[in-house]
Formats: sequence, C-alpha cells, structure tokens
Amino acid sequence: MNIAFILLVLLHGLIHILGFVKAFGLAEVKQLTVPIPKILGILWLIAFLLSVALAVAIALGFLYWWALALLVATVSQVLIFSSWRDAKYGSVANGIILVVGVLVVSGKW
Repeated sequence: MNIAFILLVLLHGLIHILGFVKAFGLAEVKQLTVPIPKILGILWLIAFLLSVALAVAIALGFLYWWALALLVATVSQVLIFSSWRDAKYGSVANGIILVVGVLVVSGKW
C-alpha cells in the first residue's frame, strides 16, 4: 500500500510541474488554458518539490511524514483553486493524500 501511495504522490507532484512550465513559458501546455502568473508558477514548483520530499519521507519511514502530507495537500489545493477549470481533478489526489495523512495521525494507517 505504501508503494501505491508513494507513486500517487510522485505522479501528482509531477503534474505540478505543468503549472511552473506554463507560468514561465518554458513549453506550450495546452492542458492549462488559464494564465498562471510567475509567482504562482513558483508555488507550483514548490508543490512539486514538497511532493517529492513527501515521497522520500514515506519511503524512508520518517515518523512525521503525515505533517508534510497535510502541507502538500493544502498547498496543492490552493493552487488548484487558482486554476480550477483546468486542474480541478487534482483535488481527488489531494483528498487521498489528506485522508491518508489524517488516518496516520489517528493511528488507523
């Protein structure tokens, strides 16, 4: 189960790169039709980096990885709200990350 969750976190994180690429015009991103300001592009990159850090923390068995999971889900969801029309389905991944984080905190994971 941990491997599947790690893969979900990494895939979700990789998708955040699209917001960074779009904001800085590094490539054409047809999937994102809403303009992304550069400051938000930096936050999309940070969301990616936090997701990678979360995957590493889980893989290495860090005790408080759940706190990072809550941060990742929160930052990501704020960004998704800023590009809702294009990114709304990322809320599903954020919901899963949030639920797993809460389950870990409650001792049920």
